[in-house]
Amino acid sequence: MAIPTSFNFHTTSTKAASHYNDQISGKTVLVTGVSPNGLGAEAATAIARSQPKLLILAGRSAEKIKQTQEEIKKIAPEVETKVLILDLASFKAAKKAGEEVLSWNIPIDVLINNAGVMAYSEKTLTEDGYEIQFASNHLGPFIFTNTILPALHRSSAPRIVSVSSWGHHLSDVYYDDPKAEQSYDKWKRYGSSKTANVLFAVALSKRGISAVSLHPGAIRTELLRHLTKEDEIAMGFINEDGTPGTKWEFKKMEEGASTHIVAAFEPWLKGGEYLDDCQIQPEHEEYAVNPDKAEKLWKLSNEWTGEQFE
Repeated sequence: MAIPTSFNFHTTSTKAASHYNDQISGKTVLVTGVSPNGLGAEAATAIARSQPKLLILAGRSAEKIKQTQEEIKKIAPEVETKVLILDLASFKAAKKAGEEVLSWNIPIDVLINNAGVMAYSEKTLTEDGYEIQFASNHLGPFIFTNTILPALHRSSAPRIVSVSSWGHHLSDVYYDDPKAEQSYDKWKRYGSSKTANVLFAVALSKRGISAVSLHPGAIRTELLRHLTKEDEIAMGFINEDGTPGTKWEFKKMEEGASTHIVAAFEPWLKGGEYLDDCQIQPEHEEYAVNPDKAEKLWKLSNEWTGEQFE
């Protein structure tokens, strides 16, 4: 089985989930970042239509998770959902959430690391002292994912999905400056965190678990909330007069979450692949898939977080 050649930019999450119905049915799936009107909520809702055994909905706000939970209940009332409070900007909170998952004593078949932040105008540090984009997009997921690995290993064929971005083209990881003490450029720092997402999937795959990364496309979600008009012009999202730019074609929400579904449930994927528009994308930066850099990042991530994940 391979990804259908007909899957492309316009494939919807519902269509993708329908194709992978047999792979989704009966599975336990954990999705992070499931606030309403976001890609995580869209992916979780599409997955719910194919009768998973359990959907674990993770995010910072119990109220926002509940909204998504209620939406899923309308669409698939028989599907069990579970709420997990997860703040990836905090090492302690990420660890605590991971330990809570382990306490449930259940296998996790698929983990979709979807949550993320982007383009803080001013340098912002977390309670642990790290630049917030790198902490929230990589270091928090690094702790959470590794903490729940025993639950993933209980599955016969676990899959981990890291939602990266085209933004990885903007920068390699700031290996020597994770706290942004030497410099701060919001786009390069975002790019650094997205490169880390790809490298994390490479490193996990080298450790015997199928992990893939992806670019969902340009979608108007809450991820863009920090952007100014000047930012949107600089990125080519809009023109000077406010009309849509030509550099990017924005996807609808249901088109944006479809690559999540393919990455999570396509059995042909072995691990380490990077997807875009529902297909394996060969156009990525070499530094983002370099196995030596993946190991370097893993080692440094352990040092930065005070962990000892093997």
